[in-house]
Amino acid sequence: MKKIFITILLLILLQPAVFAEETDHLEQGKAHFKNGFYRLTPKHRQAEATQEYTQAIHEFKKVITVHPNNKDAYRYLGRVYSVQHMPAKAAEAYLKVVELDPQEVDTYILAAVELIGSQQYDKAIQTLQAAKEHTGNKSVLQKIDVYINRIEVYRNDKEVSDVK
Repeated sequence: MKKIFITILLLILLQPAVFAEETDHLEQGKAHFKNGFYRLTPKHRQAEATQEYTQAIHEFKKVITVHPNNKDAYRYLGRVYSVQHMPAKAAEAYLKVVELDPQEVDTYILAAVELIGSQQYDKAIQTLQAAKEHTGNKSVLQKIDVYINRIEVYRNDKEVSDVK
């Protein structure tokens, strides 16, 4: 009984430390991302920005290791991959966000954009169709339908040009 009590007490005492560490890594990752994107990239210091992005990815992955359901870490991971022109990895991160919180309609659209960037047109359309299930807003539904139509037109035009 004493061992159980001590174990529970330790878990209670250590929980804030784990949360603080998770928050710290998330904030460090955000800082690296922002430094690379807002400070270094506009000054055409791409090599340094890439180093910042690499550090950001490392920090976000630390958060995910400790707390695999942290949608903010996945969202920022998607942003980092997106600015590094890694659309498949960005899409994967954004899709994890919507898996964790299906109500994130905007994130479905971000995922679809990245899927298009990695030439996964059918999956982009499926992702947008899934987004429609999580909103009743007619304006949003109409915009999503426009996006789907544009993807289909683009895909068909690309197939025709690839044949030529």
